[in-house]
Amino acid sequence: TMGGMKNVVDLVRSTPEIQNVPVIVGGAPVTPEFAEQVGATGWAPDAASAALPTVDATTSADRPAAGSVSEDTAVPASFGSAGAAEEADPTLAEMLTYAIQDEYLARAEYEAIVSRTTFRNPFFGISRAEAGHVALLEPLFAAYGVALPADDAAARVTIPAGAADAYEAGVAAEIANIAMYERFLALELPDDVRSVFEQLAAASRSHLDAFRRNLDRVT
Repeated sequence: TMGGMKNVVDLVRSTPEIQNVPVIVGGAPVTPEFAEQVGATGWAPDAASAALPTVDATTSADRPAAGSVSEDTAVPASFGSAGAAEEADPTLAEMLTYAIQDEYLARAEYEAIVSRTTFRNPFFGISRAEAGHVALLEPLFAAYGVALPADDAAARVTIPAGAADAYEAGVAAEIANIAMYERFLALELPDDVRSVFEQLAAASRSHLDAFRRNLDRVT
């Protein structure tokens, strides 16, 4: 039952021999938000779906070593939130480009952590939320005649060395993302762009809270 799921997750996390074992919860009444609340690795609608990310993550033969960096991982200063921080007076096209680049990068980083490590909560759910952020931004490019940038973020991913490193990376990414949107929201924006940026900033604050909770748990 849902009432017993947190007890199971707590038992796994408090047992050294199995504390990094993935715990996926699901079923008709269970939501991704509930999975995060009970500290599960992630959520799935049924048992068959739950097995897929777990098997992929734990049996990958080509998993990079912890702390490794993929080739060409250096994120240019002009990319994502880093680029936005350096832009004195961004145009609408630049804001949209920096925003979607940052969402690309967050999605790629969190998906890599899910697939290549054993510490996956809350990355599993948040990586899917990041895909939703990209989907929110994409129509704005067409609406304002801005070229949609290619998503090459997977080539820029760093694999964290441990759980604390992963959560710290999540905290840093969300802080930078929030700062980017807050800066954009202080400028003149079309109403539809403002609405999307406000939604994304609010989501990032929620993600930041989740990463901080998990960081507190392992430090």
